[in-house]
Amino acid sequence: MRWEIARQHQHDPEMSEYHSRMQLKNMSSAFLYLTAAALAHVSVYIAYFIYVLIPALYFLPEKKLAADSD
Repeated sequence: MRWEIARQHQHDPEMSEYHSRMQLKNMSSAFLYLTAAALAHVSVYIAYFIYVLIPALYFLPEKKLAADSD
């Protein structure tokens, strides 16, 4: 769904850059989930921390969205 929205906003450089950042955030989150699964064999507490960190990052407001509401 995000790819389609990004495709529809490809003429707007600001929105295109925003969608690129969101795709990077999604990919890095997937990488962190895989890393946490591997680290669970080393330390369960580190894995728990990563599993809690990722949703917390999505609940924090985006800088662009926070600046627009002022």
